[in-house]
Amino acid sequence: LCSTCSGPLSTDCLSCSSADAAFLRGSTCVGECLDSEYVSQLGGSTVCEPCHESCLECSGPGSTACLSCDGNGTLSFFDDGSCVSACPANKFEGENRTCASCDSSCASCDGASPLNCTACSADWALEAGTCVSDCMAGAFKHPQTGLCEACNTTCMDCFGTGSNCTSCDDSGDTPFLEAGECLGDCPSGRYPSQATQQCEPCDSTCSTCAGPTSADCVSCEGERFLLSGTCATSCGAGRYPDSLLGACQPCDESCDACLGPSSKNCTACPAHAPLLHDGGCHAACPAQTYLESAAACGACDATCASCDGPTSYNCLTCPSHLPHLLYSQCSCGAGYNSTGGTCSDIDECADGTHDCFSASSCANTAGGYTCSCPDGYAGDGRTCSDVDECADGGHTCDPRAACTNLIGAEGASLGFACECDNTTYPGFEGDGFFCTDIDECSRDTNDCPLESTCTNMEGNFSCSCNAGFQPLPEECEMCHGGFNCTDINECEEGIDNCHDPWGVCTNTHGSFNCSCAPDYGGDGIICYAPPPSPPPPSPPPPSPPPPSPPPSAPPPAYPSPPTSPPPPPLTPPSPPPPLLPPPSPPPPSPPPSPPPPSPPPSPTPSPPPPSPPPSQPPPSPPPPSPPPP
Repeated sequence: LCSTCSGPLSTDCLSCSSADAAFLRGSTCVGECLDSEYVSQLGGSTVCEPCHESCLECSGPGSTACLSCDGNGTLSFFDDGSCVSACPANKFEGENRTCASCDSSCASCDGASPLNCTACSADWALEAGTCVSDCMAGAFKHPQTGLCEACNTTCMDCFGTGSNCTSCDDSGDTPFLEAGECLGDCPSGRYPSQATQQCEPCDSTCSTCAGPTSADCVSCEGERFLLSGTCATSCGAGRYPDSLLGACQPCDESCDACLGPSSKNCTACPAHAPLLHDGGCHAACPAQTYLESAAACGACDATCASCDGPTSYNCLTCPSHLPHLLYSQCSCGAGYNSTGGTCSDIDECADGTHDCFSASSCANTAGGYTCSCPDGYAGDGRTCSDVDECADGGHTCDPRAACTNLIGAEGASLGFACECDNTTYPGFEGDGFFCTDIDECSRDTNDCPLESTCTNMEGNFSCSCNAGFQPLPEECEMCHGGFNCTDINECEEGIDNCHDPWGVCTNTHGSFNCSCAPDYGGDGIICYAPPPSPPPPSPPPPSPPPPSPPPSAPPPAYPSPPTSPPPPPLTPPSPPPPLLPPPSPPPPSPPPSPPPPSPPPSPTPSPPPPSPPPSQPPPSPPPPSPPPP
């Protein structure tokens, strides 16, 4: 394979001669170069050289001769013969991770169209993906981001910032431009111009205005007051300066000149009411005044009702509290003291000069006083006597309460006191006005004995022994009424309902129990003997046969309590008869008795026991058999 070589091996080639292996890779001849290699001529030999490490495939040496890039590597984007980690600012990622150029208007983009710009070059602004030289109306180019951003809602147009308005919407609520702001009204000293859509300056005499001249003032500053659209230094006749409103206001119609709006603010009067007094204009001097001059009235002294001069010696008539006119001077009446030319009422109740029953029953009046009896007393106020409400029935005590009269009502709200009378009406309690029954049973304050029941009554209580107990006269701590409750022995006293004679009575605390005698069934109140057992199927013949049973009636299978003395028993009543007749000894012969009728059929245990039949000689029983094993 080697055309020239440096040794005998195939890896010692210096040049290649075979058409099937014409490319020298290192010192080995190969049929073709790898994708990561490019072909170069070196000393007459065709050599496979490795691509730059950034290239997946290449056409020559260096990082700018790449033909493709490793999509999984860090340099995965192909950009004009180079493999880069990201497309440069003026390009975007196209198909097959190839960097494509943006439109010339874009500084950066995400597509080839002019509408795909993401940033613009200087002097351009980005608006909706497009680079424009001027933003649309209502937007501005942000100096840092280069984006067209919306102006504030008050601006029609703006510059630099969204709040720096350059024009305003004349159809909106803020149509006037003032120092970069759109306002609904202009600040003090400026007025809204419809012509310029801006706030323009007022005349220097105006604080606020509706136009540019001195006659367009709306309010004034300092010592000026608004008068017919101008700011004047004085208001003229018939008006006064209102400092709160900052304007000249008309005087009351009764004044020629004034200091305020009221009819009491006059400083000059018209001809039809020429007399000025206390700020008002009068045709004649009012009461308690006198004609001081041709244009004014003066006030009388306070002691005069009318006068002809200013002193207390110029009185013409007197007021009611100074009723006596002496040498043109008015003096005080009874019940008043003269103090500095005026009369002050004497408080007879306070200074103790009254003749009432007590100070508390004295009431001062103008020029005098009145007397009344205090609560719990009767009289004319000067002479008072105690009212005994308990004696005359004027109290409101409960009928079961004791009434105690109090002297008057001093120290109490009433002239009497009430207290429930536990001596006459024991068993009641309350405030005296209402006395209610004490329930000793529910409060457990009774002394009923044990095994008894307490019953509350009006003003008292009663005790009764519980069922199964009876009263026993006794004196003890808990023996109300002098008795205790002791248990009744129903068995000894014969008041039980146990089945006699087969029922057994056992006394218990407050009651008794019934049980049946051995071999008898029942609950003790009703007892019965069980039916006899049937004979065995094949009994052996008896030997020797027992004698025939005597002609007497067998014990009743279902005895019941006798209602009359029983007939002489065939067998003793106790112990009870056995379930089967014993084989021996035979029962004793009973006394003769009339022949009985046929015995009734054997009853079953379920029905209640019938009354025992009359004693009759029974039929001969079958021969006895030994008991079953």
